[in-house]
Order: sequence, then C-alpha cells, then structure tokens
Amino acid sequence: MPQIAPIVVTYGNMNVSKETTFDPLGTEKGLTSYAGGTVVTDTVNNTVTGPATAPALQPTVMISLTRPTKTSRLSKARVKLVIPVAAKDALGNPTAVKSHENSADVTYLFSEKSTEEERDDLDFCFQGLLQSDAFFEVIHKQKSMY
Repeated sequence: MPQIAPIVVTYGNMNVSKETTFDPLGTEKGLTSYAGGTVVTDTVNNTVTGPATAPALQPTVMISLTRPTKTSRLSKARVKLVIPVAAKDALGNPTAVKSHENSADVTYLFSEKSTEEERDDLDFCFQGLLQSDAFFEVIHKQKSMY
C-alpha cells in the first residue's frame, strides 16, 4: 500500500505551465482525500500566481480502491479531480467566491484475475486516449462525434 504523501502534478502548454501540489487530508473507509492550491507560471511573461487561498477554490482529488467481494469479483480503482472556478467581479478579476466547478471522474474496473501488466496496459492505453485528437475535440472544444 503506498504511503499517503503529497501528489505533485505538472501540466499546461507552451505558454503556461501549471503545477499543483495536492496535500493529503486523510483516509477513511478506503477513500483518500487531497486538497491543493494551484501555482500558475506564465513562461512568456515570467510571472507566478497562486496558490488559491480560499478553501472553496482549492482543487481536490479523491482516490479510492474497492477490492473484490463475494458479490463482485472486480477491483474498482477510482480517481476524482474537482477544480473550482472563481466568480469574477465587475472588472473581470477573480474573487474568493466559487462560481462553479469542473471535474473528472475516472473508474478502472479490473477482474480479480488481472495481472499488473494487464492493468498497466489499460492505464497506458487510457492515457493515450486522453492525448488523442478525438478526445480533444469532444472534451476541450465540446464538439459531438458523428
């Protein structure tokens, strides 16, 4: 079982690099919760902003693992990421109030007979799918498949 430690995620594009450190909040009944503040580095203008100070604006991660039982022979690993979006004032500046949130909720289901190699294959294939043009068009640009 991995030790509960902070999770550092780096992401972005050529102009903006974002790094979020998610600090562990605790584990209860197989669910581990993390919260973090986003630090945004603008590599064009060489500026740094963040982290979010208002708890309502901190992104969160929840990770859980459910082992096979007598009624289900599947292992279920779930990761949920929630990123709150700040409301803006009359000048368009972000406030400490949450306007809405965006989230991703991914669940992996594995047979109790699955090997580590098989689980790796599914995970790496899924990561490749996330990088595909089809995923970009549907998720980022909100274009339907036809």
